[in-house]
This record gives sequence, structure tokens and C-alpha cells, in this order.
Amino acid sequence: MQSPLALSAELETDRLFIRKIQASDAEQVYEHYARHADLAKFLSWKPHHGAGETLSFIHNTRRKWKVGVEFTYVIFDKESGQLAGSIAAINENGRVAIGYLVTHAFHRQGIATEAVRALVAHLRSFKSIFRIWAVTHKENQPSRQVLEKAGFEYEGIVGDWTVFPNLNHAAADCHFYKYPIR
Repeated sequence: MQSPLALSAELETDRLFIRKIQASDAEQVYEHYARHADLAKFLSWKPHHGAGETLSFIHNTRRKWKVGVEFTYVIFDKESGQLAGSIAAINENGRVAIGYLVTHAFHRQGIATEAVRALVAHLRSFKSIFRIWAVTHKENQPSRQVLEKAGFEYEGIVGDWTVFPNLNHAAADCHFYKYPIR
């Protein structure tokens, strides 16, 4: 039986406002990142073909939030109010995987690192979480840098770990990282 979590619906840093994704975000999410194949290159989902598909995705993620197994947030830049990306946590009985993306307008500004640090700090407050981890495609160097800057430790490469549907549909080697909780 899955052990549900009850994560906060809002997180905040000096530059970012991070909150639970809402149905009203569908159009912005679609326009800023869900439709962009280059942003989805190393992700587990294909680009969306319309805001309706994005809305369905949001409804699905909100159902998972209610049962405490998956938590998808949108990231906003406080200064401009613009959507800057997304970050998510997936709870697997105390092992929590994280994933993130940043929109084109906010690349290379430390947004992902700041959001990852905020989410990890929140996750660490739960005694039931014993592992926080992430995986990156072997060629996704920017994501590896984000994790390292956020304090994750490199564990190694695992062969044929997952399929990235936006590449060649073959299982790919991945770099594994964990956050040192204790």
C-alpha cells in the first residue's frame, strides 16, 4: 500500500513562487512549455498538441496529488510574474523522485536549481521520506549540473533505465543522483 504524503500547495524562494498546478494554468503551460519538443526532449512525455491535452494532463496530476503520490507544481518568477517552469515530486513509499523543466525565457538563470532546493527542503521535513532521487538522460548535462548545484550526489550510470519517447523510443542509459538526507 502506498504511503501518501501531504505536501504544501505553495513554496517560495527569494525569486520564485512555486504552487500546485491548476486547471486555469492550462493555456500558459501549453504555450510556455508543454508544446515545445525541445523542452520535452529528455522528459517522459511527448509534447502536447493543444491546450485541451494540457488541461487533461493537469486534471490527471491533480487527481494524483489528492491521493498523495504525485505533486506537480508550476514555477513563477516573482519579479515578472511569468511562468518559468515546472517541478514535480513522485512518492514511491518514501522514495521520492523529482523532475523539473524551465521555459526558454528562463534558461541558464538558476531557476531550476533554486526550485529544486526549495522542493528538497520541503521534502526533508517529512520523516516518512528516506530517499530523494533524480535521474537524467546520459546526454542531459544541464540537468546534471542543476542536481549537483542543488546538493545531489552522483551515484552512477544505469544502463537501459528508461525510454525517452521524444528520442528514439529505445531504453537509454541514465545518470542517477540522490540527495543526502542523513
